[in-house]
Amino acid sequence: MKVGNLRILLGDTNASSRSRIKKMLLASGYQMAGEADEGMAVLRQARITKPDVAVISEDIKGLSAFQVAAVLTEDRLCPAVIVARSSSPEFIRAAKESKAAGIIPRPVQHAFLVAALEFAYENYCLLNAREREIEELRERLESRRLIERAKGILMQNLKISEEEAYRYLQKCSMNQRISMKQMAEAVIMSEGALRKR
Repeated sequence: MKVGNLRILLGDTNASSRSRIKKMLLASGYQMAGEADEGMAVLRQARITKPDVAVISEDIKGLSAFQVAAVLTEDRLCPAVIVARSSSPEFIRAAKESKAAGIIPRPVQHAFLVAALEFAYENYCLLNAREREIEELRERLESRRLIERAKGILMQNLKISEEEAYRYLQKCSMNQRISMKQMAEAVIMSEGALRKR
């Protein structure tokens, strides 16, 4: 984890507020990935600079902080922390729906800012790691399903055992320098083409 060395994108329409938060960030060892004074500019900069965390004022012009946070999260650009005066139930609900990674109350206090940024980044990394693990599991299950199906086709058409069918797939995939999954897909497609004839 990059504690104290995160690259921060700051989105705030108010120049003096932006300057104050920026000073706090730099004093804590954070780096500035960029600054913007309206919502769409935050998104543009996020795509270009690839920050670790975005800090967005609730009253930013253009797209709302909630809209910006939602896009940053959905497009997996970075986690978004919203700086806000409000703590109403409606505000909290909107922040949750936008999948904002945290809220910092105004006036911004140094300790709260640091805690929110570190917490947001750590959770974002953990979430991404879990999503990658789930995707890898899905990929493995899909590969296994295709390989089992291809083995069944080979066993039936070549009158060979399950072990022989597996070794045949393995050998063909090595010879053609493709994965077992790709080889299995080729066998399944070939059988489909033969059936159509």
